[in-house]
Amino acid sequence: MSSNPWRGILLPRRGFLAYTLLSIITAGCAPASQAPVPTRTPVTTSSLQRGALEPIRADNARRVKSLTTLEPGSSWALAVAWSPSSTILAVGGTLNTVQLWDRQTLKKQTALQGHHDQVNRIAWSPDGRLIASASSDGTVRLWDGQRYTSEAVLQGPIAGTAALSIAWSPDSKRLVAGYGDGAVETWDVASHKGHILLGQQAPDERTRAVWGIAWSPDSRWIISPQYDGVLHVWEVESGKLVQTLQSDDLPNDTQWRPDGQLLASSSDKGTVQLWQPGTFQHVATLTGGGASGWVYPLAWSPDGQLLVGGYEMGQVQLWDVGTKHTLGSWQDHTAQVWDVAWSSDGRLIASASKDGTVRLWGTT
Repeated sequence: MSSNPWRGILLPRRGFLAYTLLSIITAGCAPASQAPVPTRTPVTTSSLQRGALEPIRADNARRVKSLTTLEPGSSWALAVAWSPSSTILAVGGTLNTVQLWDRQTLKKQTALQGHHDQVNRIAWSPDGRLIASASSDGTVRLWDGQRYTSEAVLQGPIAGTAALSIAWSPDSKRLVAGYGDGAVETWDVASHKGHILLGQQAPDERTRAVWGIAWSPDSRWIISPQYDGVLHVWEVESGKLVQTLQSDDLPNDTQWRPDGQLLASSSDKGTVQLWQPGTFQHVATLTGGGASGWVYPLAWSPDGQLLVGGYEMGQVQLWDVGTKHTLGSWQDHTAQVWDVAWSSDGRLIASASKDGTVRLWGTT
């Protein structure tokens, strides 16, 4: 029997944990009804060449479609992250590896091996030098972003407690990770030393999970939603908790707009809340439109005008943040969407799903 008593327990609204060995205690719930089964999109390269693609904008968003499907061979695809140049897509899932896919050829270049459990999140450092991967084995691993070799293994505060979320500081010198037991830890990349900001302070051990985490573009703030309805606002310089924000439901992901002028957070209610930095006042709510169930992963367009989210029933949804209108909702995945990533040139969105596929979305 494992020394970790939390392994294998289900989390409400998260069929995710029915399969994984995440270290979070919860009560189970009935699975969502089966989403429609779409026709698979053929894998081609011609439609993905940069010259054939337009940046996704509000005026062409209605033409967004699934251009191709990557099949990493994992039971579930859980994480996607573009390199800063958008030439390589990193993919993580239940194979316990970080796969690197070439955008032009749509072929897997290599798989980074070392984790002993599924990979939940991947993040490239802003300078492109390192790749970070968070795993249910309780570690965050650092990989060389050019040679694809292992650089460091950062062990979380409690061995075996799942690392669920990660974010880089804007200068690429530090990293913050969120864990299944509620811990939030910052790491110095050079020294590999960690510092705990928060650990197990939720009133119920079922609600400690930190599913998303974000470092502000001006380096001042770290935002860590905890699965008890609260978003924590940390001042980076002092390491102090300066404010808490009340989500409209159990909070999931959080992402800063590239210019730092808005913060978005998703929830089990299926909505996205927008917050003003500085005061951290709630300023707007984006609704699910035709989508259903929880919304978890979020990603901003490079110009900060649009926001994409992934839903429990497999939808990928796009909003115009200025008008607060839904621009499109696409049902091509057949199961929960666990991650989304927007390429730095604005032309492609990648989505990872429980159906085992990664889809690339764009408009031609």
